[in-house]
Amino acid sequence: MKLYHYTDTKGKTAIEKTEKILQSKRDSRRDDAMYGDGVYLTSIPPTSTTAEILGNNYDGVTIPAHKKARTEWYFEFDTDDLGDDVENVGDKNDRDIWLVRDKELPCKQKAGKRKV
Repeated sequence: MKLYHYTDTKGKTAIEKTEKILQSKRDSRRDDAMYGDGVYLTSIPPTSTTAEILGNNYDGVTIPAHKKARTEWYFEFDTDDLGDDVENVGDKNDRDIWLVRDKELPCKQKAGKRKV
């Protein structure tokens, strides 16, 4: 199964430069890392609408326009390559969320570009 990590141009540049995706961390000041520290992925493909991706990745709440850029670029991974490091943490609201818990994710490939 294919999983995707979506990001904006700044994130894409950092990931390609460092060849890793840094983990999101729980922070009492922000609603980030709802399911714990780690790298978040989804199986929702890049051909989906921006609204579908944002609705899934940001809890289905009303999404500010500036967050649309966070779906502009994506990195693709195969669950076979991730092995036991990835787990499905999607919730009862049918969100499609996968998590590589408590670590960075090596990423040597180039990002794909979506039309936002």
